[in-house]
Amino acid sequence: MAAPDVAWAKQAMVDACKVAGVDFVVYTSVADCEKATPGMTHFHTKLAVEGHLKASGLRWAILRPVAFLENFDNQEFRNPLTKGSVKGMTFDPDLKVKHVSTVDVGKAAARMLGDPAAWAGKTLDCASCDISGADAAAALCEVSGVPCQYRNIFPPYIGYWIMRLFLPDLWHMVEFFRDVGYSSDVAAFRKVVPDALDARAWFRHKGRWASSEPFPATQ
Repeated sequence: MAAPDVAWAKQAMVDACKVAGVDFVVYTSVADCEKATPGMTHFHTKLAVEGHLKASGLRWAILRPVAFLENFDNQEFRNPLTKGSVKGMTFDPDLKVKHVSTVDVGKAAARMLGDPAAWAGKTLDCASCDISGADAAAALCEVSGVPCQYRNIFPPYIGYWIMRLFLPDLWHMVEFFRDVGYSSDVAAFRKVVPDALDARAWFRHKGRWASSEPFPATQ
């Protein structure tokens, strides 16, 4: 589905909530979507839905997560967590990118939905750690007991051009990580979700490779 179609579909869901008499809507957007470069189409889609929600007359709150820790084991994106490596979108292993687990975004949503009076009209950035690919590999090594290295999700040398030519939305996002970066405040999110997972805690929570083989260190 093209980005304008995605935006229209989500805006239609907002309209449906209004028709159904829904009292309070919590929408999951993306951090810093107003800073997105022209090629970051999925960020622009999120921003458009935010605007539609705010203009709808509904009571609302917005969650703005950063990159997901779950991307380190995303088989739908052809990025399973294989023994000895952890793969990500950035090409520079030392580039730090803020991350959060979907588990903790869900916890934040539950807090919002449980207290509409406190959260109506507010936006919360969701970020629990600021890590590089090298940091993720070190965390996985520590938790799994297996030496691990970081590499990009695509093959060496040609990966940059694969992303740039065939996945421009993803390429623009990786450029955004390098040139702009998320501005989200990790400490502010942890005030709402004190037990939010960092990379080590997330890998410990995961406990196994994509093959279902447990980490030796957890056995």
